[in-house]
This record gives sequence, C-alpha cells and structure tokens, in this order.
Amino acid sequence: MSNFALRILVANDQPSIRSATINIMREAYPAAFFGEAGSGREALLMVLGDDWDVVILDSMLPGASGIPMVKRIKAVKPALPVILTTLYTSPQTARWAARAGASAYIAYQAAPEELLAVLRAILPKATGATLVAAS
Repeated sequence: MSNFALRILVANDQPSIRSATINIMREAYPAAFFGEAGSGREALLMVLGDDWDVVILDSMLPGASGIPMVKRIKAVKPALPVILTTLYTSPQTARWAARAGASAYIAYQAAPEELLAVLRAILPKATGATLVAAS
C-alpha cells in the first residue's frame, strides 16, 4: 500500500498532453501519485499491476485504445473509474463509451475546470453514471 491519498493513471501517447493533464490535476490533488502510460499495452499492464483510483485514457492510444480498451479494463477491474478523453466527440461515441463502462467521456478542448469537475464527481465513489463534458 502506498502513502499517496490518490493514484491516477494517465494514458496518452503524447507526452505533452500527459504532462498538461497531470499539471492540471496536480494543482487540485497535490498529494496524488500520477502514473503515466504511452500505449494501450503499457496502460493495461499498469492497470493489472497496481491499484489505481482512476484511469484517464486517450481514445486513440497505439496498441489498444478507445472503447475496446475501456472494455478490457472494466473486465479485469470493474469498479475502476475510467475517463475516456478524445479529440473528436460525438453523441454516438459517448453512448458507446457509456455502454463499455466509461465513467466519463471528455474532449481535450474542454476547460481544465471540466476535467476537475469530472474527477470530483467520480472519485469519491464510482456511481456507474457516465458524464459527458461539453467542449
């Protein structure tokens, strides 16, 4: 068991986006531990190998991404909240994400406050509802 109050895995193949995402969250959660994965395979191995409080997952990771990746994570850790992030949002994809088990679906273009609001909504307890942040 770690000394960190919160463990957040950020899976994105773009180091600059991973870093920006972590910096946004670090201000709100300074005691949190942030793990980083640059591919779907790496993210899945990290999910299997450790206990996370939430996964922020890019919808277009090399190796395994998007809806299939959400399904893989939920198959092995059904209570683990997964926030699916995407450049291109659509109502259909939001429905697919919800059916796959994503806790939230958020656009990269969303304001940092929206990501933090989504985190505050799902971190206390996974509710099973899917949140869609407007862009």
